This record gives sequence, C-alpha cells and structure tokens, in this order.
Amino acid sequence: LGEMVEQAPQIRMPTGFKPKDGLFGPVSNCDVNFTLKVLNRWGNLIYSGNSGWDGSVDGQEAPIGSYTYLIFMETNVNGQVISEEKNGFFTLIR
Repeated sequence: LGEMVEQAPQIRMPTGFKPKDGLFGPVSNCDVNFTLKVLNRWGNLIYSGNSGWDGSVDGQEAPIGSYTYLIFMETNVNGQVISEEKNGFFTLIR
C-alpha cells in the first residue's frame, strides 16, 4: 500500500461581503487556523481576530465600500506546519 499524502488546503477570500450571509473570512476545502485583519479605506485597523468579521465597527454597521484584508493561515500537512499570508481587497455590500 502507498502512503497517504495530504494536499495543502485550497483557500480563497471572497471579493464581496454581505454581513447578513455570515462572517467575512477564508473559504477553504478544510478547516484552517487563521488570523484576519480588516482595514478601512484609510488603512485603520477595524477588526483583528480568528473567527471572521461581522461587518461592524465598535458595535455599529460599517459603511458600504472597499476594505483591505490581511490574513495569516497555518495548516498541518503531512506533519509539517505550512504558513501562508495573503492580502487583498473586498467590497462590503448590504
């Protein structure tokens, strides 16, 4: 029998986000540990956490518009920890 070899997870970030549909975060084919940061158009950090962003800032709805994300992910593949960082933009819609 051959050895079972795990593949690295396929991870993508949405380009649009509607808070009523759930949290903004990575979409993956498996569970991924991540830390997500969301910045507004002026570069101010408005969210940092590991559960996904709910579209609010200080308990208020964030305005519709463009935001930047930074995400750091770690997965264990074949006994090795693989780290990946991504950044990009997305649009908040309501």
